[in-house]
Amino acid sequence: LAENTSSALGRLALVQPTFVSNDLPRFLVGWCDGMARIQDPIERRDAFQGFIQTVYANPGAIQEATRNPVDAITTILFAVVSWHVP
Repeated sequence: LAENTSSALGRLALVQPTFVSNDLPRFLVGWCDGMARIQDPIERRDAFQGFIQTVYANPGAIQEATRNPVDAITTILFAVVSWHVP
C-alpha cells in the first residue's frame, strides 16, 4: 500500500506539485518510506520526480515534517540510497 501511495503521490505531484506541497510535512516520512520499497523502476522514477517537484515547491516542509529536521533528511537519503539499479 505504501508503495502504491508513493507512486500515486509522485504522479499527482508531477501534474500539480503545489497541490501536494501544502500538506507535505504531514506525509513526507511516509512518502519516503514508500519510495524506498518500490520495485518497479518506472513507478519509482515517477515517485521521485514528483517528490523533487514537491520539495522544490515547499522546501520548508523538510523542517516541519519531524521535530528534528535531521530525521527528515535521513529518511530522504535512505529512500535515495535504496534505489538499486539492476
